[in-house]
This record gives sequence, C-alpha cells and structure tokens, in this order.
Amino acid sequence: MNINPEEIVLPKVKRNRKEKEIGDVTSMTIPKYFKDVITGVSKPVTKELLDEINLAMESRALVHLFMTGVSIVSELRQLDDLKSYDTECIKNELKNIDELLEISTKKLRMLCLKTIRSNIKT
Repeated sequence: MNINPEEIVLPKVKRNRKEKEIGDVTSMTIPKYFKDVITGVSKPVTKELLDEINLAMESRALVHLFMTGVSIVSELRQLDDLKSYDTECIKNELKNIDELLEISTKKLRMLCLKTIRSNIKT
C-alpha cells in the first residue's frame, strides 16, 4: 500500500487558548509574508520592516511597536464603525428631507391649482 504524503489531510485542531491579559508572555514567529489587517492584502516582510523590528528589539521597545500597531488598527476600526453609523444617519436624514420635499411639492401644486382656478373664475 503506497501512501502519498501530499494526500494526507490532517484535521485542524483548534487550540483552547486563554485570552491574553496584562503581564502575560507570548512569542511570535516572523513570517516571510503577512496579511495586512487593514487592507487584507498579503505583503512580504521587507528588510525595512525587519530593520524596524530589530531597532525596537535593541531598545527593548518591541512591545511598544506591536501595541502601537494594534492601537492604530483598533482606532481605524472604530472610525469605520463611525463612518457606517454616520452614513446611516445621513441616509435617514436624506429620506426625511425627501419626504418633506414631496409633501411641500404636493402642497405647492395644490396651491398653484387653487390660484389658477380662482383666476379662471374671475
């Protein structure tokens, strides 16, 4: 019996990880490529990025670099949520204005018709 190693599909095991808290230690493997969480685009880890990581490590500031990135992503997501909220508010306001214009247009038409009718009678 010949088994092709490429055909073996291992089940994905979901690890039960406890949520990180202040003071917890973690490690990170630097990949060749990473997914930009803002754009969703896969990008290579460039020499410039590695230089930035190494500089931060030399000054014991890697955690600050990491937390700055997390903070920026969090703020951008909040702005995105705010934009969608503002868009809904604007849509509702435009709908209200449209309804008011429609009512005003009907009233203006009725007033014009009354004026025309009264002028015809005279």
